[in-house]
Amino acid sequence: MGTVGRVGDRARVTADSRRGDVKHRFSTAWRLIGIVAILWSASASADDLVARVQWSSVSKIGTPLSGVITEVLTNVGDRVQKDDVLIRLDDRLSRARLVEVEATLTQRKLEEAEARKELDRALELFDRTVLSERDLQLARVVHADAYASMTRMQADLTRVTLDLEYASVRAPSAGMVSEVLVVAGETVVNTLVSHPLVVIVSDNPLQARALVDIAQIKAMRTGDAVTVVVAGTDYPGIVTRLGFEPVVEVADAPQYELIVSFTPRGTHRPLAGEHVMLKPR
Repeated sequence: MGTVGRVGDRARVTADSRRGDVKHRFSTAWRLIGIVAILWSASASADDLVARVQWSSVSKIGTPLSGVITEVLTNVGDRVQKDDVLIRLDDRLSRARLVEVEATLTQRKLEEAEARKELDRALELFDRTVLSERDLQLARVVHADAYASMTRMQADLTRVTLDLEYASVRAPSAGMVSEVLVVAGETVVNTLVSHPLVVIVSDNPLQARALVDIAQIKAMRTGDAVTVVVAGTDYPGIVTRLGFEPVVEVADAPQYELIVSFTPRGTHRPLAGEHVMLKPR
């Protein structure tokens, strides 16, 4: 019994110790939250807001075409302009298909033109009561079939032309390459889902994202002027987005998203994640 009693005492001590650790961790967490709230209040009282830089847009670029990557023409950090070719896929099959479709379309156009002539002749003979209505109807069917075949080949030509365009992955807008997700020789399969090949970010303008309390968000309007302080230099900014739903709560106080757009000048260009200061004017 003595041994059992000692074991029970040890178990109780261990349980009490664990409960104490849990209480300590919760206490520490609440203290940290309180510190954050105090710092936030101090920032709000000075009307200055700490914000974090983010790209104004992030474009994940892919292609609906499946095939083999033959060329990767860009690297991370490159500046690109709209319509610059970033990646090329093997387009030999599409080019061969294009030659085939163009040749077949030429043939279908000739067949449609001949069927049109036969229909015109049949209409003329029908007006003279030389041709029966049945024969006229057959001429119309032949022309409709020829016209449908020609139209289908025109649609095929459009599809093949698009495949050739999709074989060259181009930049949709000016920006900076932040990720290249493929290498030359790699096969991409986009049968069901188009996978991104390159990621381009836009830093002209940049955005500064801050979290503000309910009083601050109500005091601001879209289009308000804001000074953005980057490494000691002031830049003019404009409020472009105000959040209408809280994104996080700090010490039971809801925080809302504030987005300010600005265009830095000079050699220093902030990167995503860099901290800046916002000063309402």
